Amino acid sequence: MLGQILSSVLEFRQDEENHIIIQIYEANISQLAKSLQKHVSIIDALTFDEIKILNMTDVSGCILTYEGMTTLLVPCSNQMQIEGLLEFIKNNIKNAINSTASLSELYAPAKEFEKVTSGLMLVVLSNMEKNYIIWLKPERKQTMNWTGNQEKPVEIIQGGYMNLSPRSSFETWAEVVSGTSENWSLTEKNVVKRLKEEITYSINEKAGVLKSMN
Repeated sequence: MLGQILSSVLEFRQDEENHIIIQIYEANISQLAKSLQKHVSIIDALTFDEIKILNMTDVSGCILTYEGMTTLLVPCSNQMQIEGLLEFIKNNIKNAINSTASLSELYAPAKEFEKVTSGLMLVVLSNMEKNYIIWLKPERKQTMNWTGNQEKPVEIIQGGYMNLSPRSSFETWAEVVSGTSENWSLTEKNVVKRLKEEITYSINEKAGVLKSMN
């Protein structure tokens, strides 16, 4: 009975915290939408004011590439590593919104800077123009507890065939998993989707104004 009460209390607190987080993200999007209306430059609107694209998710850094310019809001690795990552994205990523908690599994050179960047969320504003927003999450090592030896012993039997032997022990052992970040939450993905819609609307609106002036 006590366990059920404690579980209900924890679930309530988690729901309350999630509600607060959603409210913060919604307020940030509203503020950024105002910046998109205020600034002529999309780059200025997304990076200049107090609320920036960096504040849209729970991240350590952000990269904006727009109209041939790259703006870094990131405690990052060196320029060559960033250029290599951008080149990989240009050549391999086509979906409008992409995310991973283990970048090095998709892009092997990311192993060199996984402590700074293990997780990545990408929004493609324009594939043709190579306009992207990239959010970055640092490595968050996790300890996984297992029962028994996960690598079953292998013995060679007559004829050269391999035979898997059953586990000899079911003692619990721990494995530290590196190269991964905290997972991207559904809330973060929804926020990024809505932000993309706001930016796309603003880009089209500004293009319409320029067209009417010509």
